[in-house]
Amino acid sequence: MTTTWEIVDGSASFDWGKWSAKLDPTQPNAFMRLHENQGSGTWDVLRIGPPGSADHGIEECYVRNRDLICRFAQSEKDTFGYQLDWRALDSQALGTELSLELWLSVQTLHLESTPTLQVACEAAESSSWSIMLHSDLIDSKEADANAADSSSGPAGLVAESKDSTSTAIWLTEDTDQCHAKLIEPSDHTRAIDLFGHFMEKGVLRRGRMQLHVLSGKAEQENLKQLYRKFCDRPLPLTA
Repeated sequence: MTTTWEIVDGSASFDWGKWSAKLDPTQPNAFMRLHENQGSGTWDVLRIGPPGSADHGIEECYVRNRDLICRFAQSEKDTFGYQLDWRALDSQALGTELSLELWLSVQTLHLESTPTLQVACEAAESSSWSIMLHSDLIDSKEADANAADSSSGPAGLVAESKDSTSTAIWLTEDTDQCHAKLIEPSDHTRAIDLFGHFMEKGVLRRGRMQLHVLSGKAEQENLKQLYRKFCDRPLPLTA
């Protein structure tokens, strides 16, 4: 188990004990591989990038405690630049085997732009992602005027491994769901287009997601607790 991200030979990794994550931080359009250290379990998650072709080059990449932060510059052919922050969460405190938070931000140097980032995750061959809405993950007494509505994107996507030994939960923060659009699946992959709205020069827009891995089949109450903790989690001023 580690307490910070490690970058070795261009690959970044984090170890929670039972599970570890590995990715090439300069190539976000490749999947992050989650691997069970003492078993054969794997998940390919959080492939990120603008839909279609793009020429974003890595501007900087660094580790800050439990955060892995990468900034991708706007090029002459692009209409925006973006930053990704992978934060390794305390899985023991959350009752999970692995927990990761992703912060995404976009910014443009153009007078007008419509930045979109697409995030994709894969399920095991014999399984698929089930969709959960905001209303599925909160109790009726928690509903308020600021809650996501039925026209918003998914609050959560859930998939079990093919041998049912682990479950992956992919969450979108409640106030970001109005900027999230679920894309039709390709095989066992689900994708969400985030943002996609008009932006003016100098504007910065942020969004957040979380990815958890639990042992065995996740109970509905577990999903609700993780979602509520996520929605109640403040965005640090230094994000």
